[in-house]
Amino acid sequence: MKFVTSEQMRAVDRYAIEQIGIPAVALMENAGRAIAEEVLLFCRQRREGRLPERPEETIRERPAGADSLDRDLGSPPAWPEEHWLILIGKGNNGGDGLVCARHLVDAGVRVSLLYAEEPERLGGEAALQHAIAAALGLPGEVYTPGAVAAARSRGVTGIVDALLGTGAKGAPRGAYASLIREANESRLPIVAADIPSGLDADTGAVHDPCIEARITVCLAFLKAGLTQYPGAKAAGDVIVRYIGIPRALPPGMAEAGVLLTEESLRGELGVDPGRR
Repeated sequence: MKFVTSEQMRAVDRYAIEQIGIPAVALMENAGRAIAEEVLLFCRQRREGRLPERPEETIRERPAGADSLDRDLGSPPAWPEEHWLILIGKGNNGGDGLVCARHLVDAGVRVSLLYAEEPERLGGEAALQHAIAAALGLPGEVYTPGAVAAARSRGVTGIVDALLGTGAKGAPRGAYASLIREANESRLPIVAADIPSGLDADTGAVHDPCIEARITVCLAFLKAGLTQYPGAKAAGDVIVRYIGIPRALPPGMAEAGVLLTEESLRGELGVDPGRR
């Protein structure tokens, strides 16, 4: 399984959007839907009592359509026991979270949006997703101290971290830092969008604070920082999801590295690591 640095991922995004012509809004839609699918899979496992006590810290790819959201669609409330808090940053990561929220609502999951900043500060595709969420009447508020604990008292059962993406540098500050600390203190399961907020996408360094995720839904390509400790521990179980960006890297770009997993050995070499 190939992995890339944050700079390489930005170049891949630009290539897909500017050279190939894939609309950025389509990539965001695919990303948010993939995150929602993984949240719903977690909900299904929790309902069926099949969740392990703690993350296994595995890294694997899930093929497109392997766990289709359509299997969980139905007349709300399909998931009356579930209520997810979506933490929204001002960048594309926040836009992914807004798409995720919309698909969860369509599947019958109650959601609440918690913005790190005034939503008017969102730009580009993220601003479009906020407008869609507002038009649909999705409930949301801007962060104030104690907001996560208050949400838990209202019955929130899980958190989606869509605060900071691979472009963030250094330790989170201000409302972002407070949200991360409150999310971790809640002890609710956290699903991180692409990388846990506060984790260095290149080195795996964990800033103070950093989201402690149960699951990280890594988008398009595995990020280098998720293959190294302590970042790998903060990420929990890592699921790499295809979002429509070609698997082949742009001409002239080499991957930062290749991670050998049981799945990649089986698929690419025809070797079963479980057999001796």
